[in-house]
Amino acid sequence: MAVRLATHFLEGSRLAMVDETQLRALEEIDFTWVDSDTKLNECVESWLQEPYIILDTEFERSTTFYAKPGLIQIAASGLTYLIDPLSLTSLKPLAAVLESDEVVIVLHSMSEDIDLLSYACDCHISNVFDTQIANAFLGNGSSVGYQRLVEAELDIALDKGETRSDWLKRPLSSKQLQYAAADVYYLETIYKNLLERLIKSPWQSAVEEDCARQVESIESAVADPQNAYLKLRGAWDLPLTKQALLQKLVCWRDEMLLVRIFLKVGCSETLV
Repeated sequence: MAVRLATHFLEGSRLAMVDETQLRALEEIDFTWVDSDTKLNECVESWLQEPYIILDTEFERSTTFYAKPGLIQIAASGLTYLIDPLSLTSLKPLAAVLESDEVVIVLHSMSEDIDLLSYACDCHISNVFDTQIANAFLGNGSSVGYQRLVEAELDIALDKGETRSDWLKRPLSSKQLQYAAADVYYLETIYKNLLERLIKSPWQSAVEEDCARQVESIESAVADPQNAYLKLRGAWDLPLTKQALLQKLVCWRDEMLLVRIFLKVGCSETLV
């Protein structure tokens, strides 16, 4: 399904944006901590009324085959939320938002986030806008990371110190929480900036199609491990003979990964 771009927050000829001077002056990002099923359900009802949500995840997968979520970050209408999966019965209530045709799910470099959420929430994520893809179509380079994009768009240098943090430990440090909040807080303004330029460009439909195709590839791999090779960038474009070889290599890689995890943890119960 093609992405339905959230264009109805236009104000006149300009997008409603957070003032960049305020962004630069900001020392600490305020956020709502979501650590109960009741609170998550309340937030979901609110997010279903939004034209878009900004989403990111932090996770751990060194001892598990499927990534284990450590934190889910969401921004909407200038508010930031940090969801603690370890305090919840399930993340499945999020599926209502992720599957909505009315809410655009904005991510940066979607692959790992879609992989994690489609499995953890048992859902099909139908309406995705990837800012990395949009930025590339607008001629700003392919595979540009989030920190580089924030610096290019907002002239803000983000702290990278928590990139390899342990997101399953509790309590999380204030540095971890601010790092996680920044991953969606600044992306909300960047999304609006990119969308404004994209609407004026000839690339809007191409971005929609590429985002939809990548989601389909990732979710196909989650549903059937034999399709895991499709998560690799450019796999769709290879000749069929090379796709077949790549499929075998990825299946072998994943089998070896399972063996390594089993030997490391010594208990099959931790593999999922």
